[in-house]
Amino acid sequence: MISRLIFFVTYCIIQCTANGSSENDYSGNILEIPLIRMESVLQRMARENVPPTAVESFFVRAAKNGSGLVPVPLFKFLDTEFYGEVLIGHPGQKFKVVFDTAWANTWVPSVLCPVIEVACALRSKYDASHSSTYIKNNKPFEVPMGALKLKGKLSTDLFHIGQVNVTNQTFAEITEMPWILFFSKADGVVGLAFADYAVEGVVPLFYNMIKQRVVDQKIFSFYMNRDPASPKGGTIMFGGVEKRHYLGNFTDVKIIPKTGLWTFQIDGIFTSKKKSQTFCQSGCLAYADTSENTIRGPANDIDMLNQIIGAKSFYFGRYFVSCSTIAQLPRVTFVLKGTNFTLKGNDYVQKMTWGPTTICLSSFKKTENASDNTWALGGAFLSRYYVKFDMRNMLIGFADARL
Repeated sequence: MISRLIFFVTYCIIQCTANGSSENDYSGNILEIPLIRMESVLQRMARENVPPTAVESFFVRAAKNGSGLVPVPLFKFLDTEFYGEVLIGHPGQKFKVVFDTAWANTWVPSVLCPVIEVACALRSKYDASHSSTYIKNNKPFEVPMGALKLKGKLSTDLFHIGQVNVTNQTFAEITEMPWILFFSKADGVVGLAFADYAVEGVVPLFYNMIKQRVVDQKIFSFYMNRDPASPKGGTIMFGGVEKRHYLGNFTDVKIIPKTGLWTFQIDGIFTSKKKSQTFCQSGCLAYADTSENTIRGPANDIDMLNQIIGAKSFYFGRYFVSCSTIAQLPRVTFVLKGTNFTLKGNDYVQKMTWGPTTICLSSFKKTENASDNTWALGGAFLSRYYVKFDMRNMLIGFADARL
């Protein structure tokens, strides 16, 4: 009897140890941050009936030196629909931030932002004089955005995120920002790209979370709620994944090193209408961008893709389809590591009311740089799946989101 008991206990220990060492076990310190759905800049401008021609004109004026290059770091935020909350300093000052996998720096508006800066007017603004944990830095910070700029200075302070504190986090206090961000409900950005993509060599927030051991795993993951009627936008998990948000297993794809972004290989793209018409036939690169809802790609491919789905040219680089055809639109499939990831019409069409008219915009949009052949997969793709960002193994993983 005793020998059987010893055998049973030994067996349990071996099994538990084996299970604990599994690479698919993401237990440990995990922070769950709610994502809140907000009206995007584009949706708000549409609701307030800002003429599309005015938006188009702004794009043209903001283009860099007349070259026709629209500054991506600014205009991708026109389609941002999700934000989370962080506290900065002690006592904490609350900010609504976009968690952005295509940006490495963290920035929020500063109390030093002058009153003539319209975009700062209705935002929460960081005040270093009200924080006992503030550390002076004052190094200039500037990100060119075509003819516009995001400008300020670096500071260091305590960040409270979820239930934990991250100390000595350097971020940018913004004193000059493009006026079009006035329409955004988010105050700033928390960058989740790699450190080599950061301006001024600033260490990104997630790196410090790992270094200070507030999370156990070098993994974060996104779940975006696809129901536009729900104010619950989803969650971001720091330190692992949450199984209640996905089905089956992940398809893991290797990250291309030294790009600074979560860049990976796409094997191919095709539609259910013209399977013979494939895109990036020899493979192409893409990166995940959690801050925008569009899917950007090379101009020729996007023109052809929109033609296949029956979309017509709109303003500011967008296309539209008839809202009555959404259910019949062709499916668009992205092939990753031999696995098909398919979008239906209601996945890649954004429906909004512009003045008295309801319009349905295609999410397929041209990259602003004509020589850039890299695809940017935003919320139109990412919200269809549960996405794991694994910094330890340099992988990005996709699983079916639990609806």
